[in-house]
Amino acid sequence: MSLNTKVTAIIVIVVIVAVAGASLYVVSARLTASSITTSFVSSGTVTTDTSGNITSVDIISDNLTVGFQSGLWQLIIKNNGTVGVSVITVYLKTPTPSEICSAGSLDDGLSFFYCPSTAGNPLPPGTTAYGTASGVGEGSATVGSSYPVDCKVTYDNDVTAWSNFTVIATLPTS
Repeated sequence: MSLNTKVTAIIVIVVIVAVAGASLYVVSARLTASSITTSFVSSGTVTTDTSGNITSVDIISDNLTVGFQSGLWQLIIKNNGTVGVSVITVYLKTPTPSEICSAGSLDDGLSFFYCPSTAGNPLPPGTTAYGTASGVGEGSATVGSSYPVDCKVTYDNDVTAWSNFTVIATLPTS
């Protein structure tokens, strides 16, 4: 092996390591932005039926982080009422839409993988559920822009309520 071949091989290895390191830095910055910041508190529709049952679900936190060719959407939802929730579907209206749905239990949380939602007991009274989605839909957001979020909740007593709010896309924090 000649000296020129060895030098070329070393340069190629250095370039590969540099590109891999830069890629890892960008991806890790996006992944470490998983701390949820409370950007607002949004009250959902509150109703009381003739039996005194209260239906009330609040969005406690909503965060949309835009990274390199992807994004991360995080949501915390709480049932402040006295009626359990049977189905939850939340829609993020970015240029490429996204949604997260409930599965059968509180332990499942909310996820894109559960869509369409299945009936169960995903949010009993007094509990909090967490949801996340990441990918192209979240990544289609523009930093600094606000996007509509629509939350559809069906309660155990067959009352369906919608909450509408917005989220502002941000960059990952390091």
